[in-house]
Amino acid sequence: MFRSGVDDRKPWDTDFYHLDWARNKLWIHFRGEPLIEAGVVVKLVAAAQAVTVARFNRDLLYEQFARLRGAVQLANLGHWSWDAASGDIICSDRCFRIARRETGLGTPNWMEMLAVYDSAYAAKLEAAVHDTLQSGAL
Repeated sequence: MFRSGVDDRKPWDTDFYHLDWARNKLWIHFRGEPLIEAGVVVKLVAAAQAVTVARFNRDLLYEQFARLRGAVQLANLGHWSWDAASGDIICSDRCFRIARRETGLGTPNWMEMLAVYDSAYAAKLEAAVHDTLQSGAL
């Protein structure tokens, strides 16, 4: 890493780990660049940040997301999201199948999404969305 900063004369931005005295893996994010004067690298300027906890949390999140994805596939569930500001709806393929809608027809609009649900649940969902939009909680 340092050698490439000198040889290649390019900045670097990387994570690496070292083992502490108890052989625990400690992750460090390291960013730096060579300072060049008159075509010669005169020093390396760098900053380091301990990122062990952040990496642990990220890895745990990825693991939990993979488990959730597996559970969703196993349960044969669909999912969708709605951007109230733009009106855009994003649906999973399974959501299209549950709604009995051909993907070639495009993503359904808000009213079409409500029609997929049982009328009592759709009314509750619509009321909750209305209350949220009125409160400005988004």
